[in-house]
Amino acid sequence: MAFEWQAAVSGSRGVASARRITGSPRSRAIEARFRFYEELNDHLPAALRKKELTLGFPEPVTVKEAFVSVGVPPGEVDLVLVNGESAGFSRWIKDGDRVSVYPVFERFDISGLTRVRTKPLRDAGSGSRTAAPGAKKAI
Repeated sequence: MAFEWQAAVSGSRGVASARRITGSPRSRAIEARFRFYEELNDHLPAALRKKELTLGFPEPVTVKEAFVSVGVPPGEVDLVLVNGESAGFSRWIKDGDRVSVYPVFERFDISGLTRVRTKPLRDAGSGSRTAAPGAKKAI
């Protein structure tokens, strides 16, 4: 699913929004707020980095489809929280959801929290990165 986005940043808190700019404005069925953390921001346009984004979708989308639509690769995501609860890639986004998307955790063991994959991207005990499809190799 490919979307074309227009970014706008406003207010003293730097709240950003990205809206689908193709199609009718009335076709937007779902709007959710997203926050991408640390190096996941490298995949976003500069105006949208390190800010809460409001994303509008014309049709139902999964968590994975939503963040892939703005350029964040799933192989670099280690934890997703929707409304404060851990969620998998296949969870459907609902209107008004707040979604937090986290990269590899360097020092914390999130194996009991993540629903994105069976094992976190980094083994907290050894500090070594586990293999994930599409993930960048650790240097």
